[in-house]
Amino acid sequence: MNSKPLINVHTHIFTSEDVPRYIAKGVFPFYWLLDLRKVIPIAKIYFKCKPFFHRLNRHRRNALSAIRSRWFLHILYTAGLVWLSLNALYFLVDYAKWDFSAYLPDWAVFDLAERMLKKYLLLEQASAVLRTAMIATAYAMFKPLRQLMWKFLVMIFQPLRSIPRDQIAHFWHRYKNIIRFATYKNQAGVFDRLHKMYPPLSKMVVLPMDMEFMGAGAPQRSYLQQLEDLHGLAIGKTRRDVLVPFLFVDPRRIRHDRKIKTSNPFFDWEVQNGKVCLKPCLVKKYLEDDNGGRGVFKGIKIYPALGYYPFDEDLLPLWLYCQDHEIPITTHCIMGSIYSRARLHRKQLHHPYLTKNGKSLRLRHITRYEAQRNFTQPLNYALLLEPRHLHQWLSRCRTEIADLFYSEGGQRRDLSGLKINLAHYGGPSEWAKYLEQDRLEPSQELIEMPNIGVSFRYKQVDAAKNNPTLFYNERLADLWQSGVDWFSLINSLMMQYPNVYADISYTLHDPVIKPLLSRNMQHPRLRRRILFGTDYYVVRQHDTEKGLFLRLLEGLDKDDIELLIRQNPTEFLSI
Repeated sequence: MNSKPLINVHTHIFTSEDVPRYIAKGVFPFYWLLDLRKVIPIAKIYFKCKPFFHRLNRHRRNALSAIRSRWFLHILYTAGLVWLSLNALYFLVDYAKWDFSAYLPDWAVFDLAERMLKKYLLLEQASAVLRTAMIATAYAMFKPLRQLMWKFLVMIFQPLRSIPRDQIAHFWHRYKNIIRFATYKNQAGVFDRLHKMYPPLSKMVVLPMDMEFMGAGAPQRSYLQQLEDLHGLAIGKTRRDVLVPFLFVDPRRIRHDRKIKTSNPFFDWEVQNGKVCLKPCLVKKYLEDDNGGRGVFKGIKIYPALGYYPFDEDLLPLWLYCQDHEIPITTHCIMGSIYSRARLHRKQLHHPYLTKNGKSLRLRHITRYEAQRNFTQPLNYALLLEPRHLHQWLSRCRTEIADLFYSEGGQRRDLSGLKINLAHYGGPSEWAKYLEQDRLEPSQELIEMPNIGVSFRYKQVDAAKNNPTLFYNERLADLWQSGVDWFSLINSLMMQYPNVYADISYTLHDPVIKPLLSRNMQHPRLRRRILFGTDYYVVRQHDTEKGLFLRLLEGLDKDDIELLIRQNPTEFLSI
């Protein structure tokens, strides 16, 4: 029997109370209609009445079966459904005061509608209540009508045209998951449901979320309350050995506490004997025990898509502390539906570090959804891990931050040994992009130099790539502008730096990853850096937790599976 437990390095158990009320802001034009504080009470009533709805649906299916078995009833039913659908569409058009003349000829619409009104097929004088009931009934009963209604909405409401359908679908699935788990009163219920799906003694890394600074309104309870609740679960007798909590850190919370000069700051530090030490603060409370050893929380979680860069100067002292104490860091590295809803500032149109031809690099992604790509780009971690890039960035930081990276002997320190997990491995779309980019030179470097991959120091045309004295300041900017896929970049980071990992959470559900995952598991270095994770409960929109685990087992040999689910996570967590 294997002595190491199975470890899932990426799970979530936060509840709807920890999510901003206007999470739909920036996705739906009328986001206030999806206010969580109003929707969740209705959802809870629905879940309580769900058995009744199941019985009602069973009776509906039986009735439909009886109707379809008699041809004359089937004709009447179909005619009634068509009549109901036509009225629903008419009511929608009438509400919107939409002018069809720009899209369709008069004879195709106006004459037909007028004739139908004269024949009393359209209920022109129907009340608002009756109209709403008929629209809702038609929407629920007729699937093609739902698709047609969406097309009408897109044509009527201009803001919907600028939002990709896949973005809305992705957000809607995430929103439904939040609602689905709203019936759990606390994180304990969500965790217990998760853990029962795995063998006994399996460990779950739980990643909290601090979404108070994302510009979507305040959650029902504060992040500090979420942390205290998670801390209580982690020290309880029943979950102490199986729940591994991480601490979510947002640099804006650090700056907020420094600005108001609170007596109990989230993060505070000092230098002792040339090393970063924690002063009394919440980070110290959760990361250290009374004797200065590892505390209850075993790692750090960051989520740059919420509107900051991983090399933010207020994070650098914490990264030095984590490197010295081998504390792992998990960071979000995928395009998703949780991102900053705050208005973009002009300074965010340029990268704070990268330059091209002596000028700051202008970023192409200007919408709030697209801007998350700038914050989550894997190249931002090359800046952290590559000493020459980091030291150039330090020259722009506060003096007290830059001085941390000089030892007493005058030697420069760096973060090349930082233990970091690029969660989600870039996402399935970036894996597919790697397969498509067969002519982009940086993507070919992963094949040409299988033990190094994409260089973060040299020009592509440099023939002496193995010369460690060469350095090209604008290399990261060139890679950024070339649009090289994240799969190549993340693999290169894992090969070039000793403690870079990537988990396959969320990405695991997509079948496109299986051939590439199998190939990576044959690489002598990459196979030791890939971690098992599922992104529970977020990925529930695509597959069940059991289904994801079985999908992973399929096609991999026993040694590869042991590395993914036991050995690699154990080394990453340093437990």
